[in-house]
Amino acid sequence: MSDQISDSEKVKSTFDSYAKKFDAIYEPSERKTTFDRWIDTKFRKSMYLRFEKTLNSIDTKEVQSVLDIGCGSGRYAVQFLKIDKSVTGIDMAEEMIKLAEQTCQQEFPTGNTKFICDNYFEHPFNEKFDAAVLMGVFDYIEDPARLLNKAKNETNKMILGSFPKSEGFLNSIRKIRYFLKGCPLYYHSKEALDNMLRSCGFKNYQILDNDREYFVKINL
Repeated sequence: MSDQISDSEKVKSTFDSYAKKFDAIYEPSERKTTFDRWIDTKFRKSMYLRFEKTLNSIDTKEVQSVLDIGCGSGRYAVQFLKIDKSVTGIDMAEEMIKLAEQTCQQEFPTGNTKFICDNYFEHPFNEKFDAAVLMGVFDYIEDPARLLNKAKNETNKMILGSFPKSEGFLNSIRKIRYFLKGCPLYYHSKEALDNMLRSCGFKNYQILDNDREYFVKINL
């Protein structure tokens, strides 16, 4: 347990200091420099693909409420609001929560939102949500089954998550960069994901190839 807490603090520290730079990734292409657009094309394809897949999955009448776990700077949350969903976002990084509140207030001030600065593992929810979204979260979780089991107990219909692949040169470079930052990073094989999802009791799920990661959709 002490290792888990230690990892959580490292992740929190990384994203508190990285919040504004991370948020800039989601700026419209026309606001970016030529170099930043090149970086997006070469290294961030999976981020934009997962964004599109998530919105397509959530844009259904069956989903009215969304729990955005590791909500970051609120870029997903504001899009959920625009398709008429209520959103509860939770993130450990205080600077990310501040940006999420600002973004949603500026872009969709009438939206039904709530943001919580806390460790999801330690935060009790007294309600269930139609969908749970965990994008860019499992990268930093040593025990993904524990996280999925908690989300399963707090979700009615759908869980969406992204899992970085264990193979690939760019993923190896990324692991070195995060090691130098002092931030943990965990990768996954498709076989290990399949075994883990089955061990959690999930039967109706998809593991989709998404460039440098897997996009997982679980129907409950």
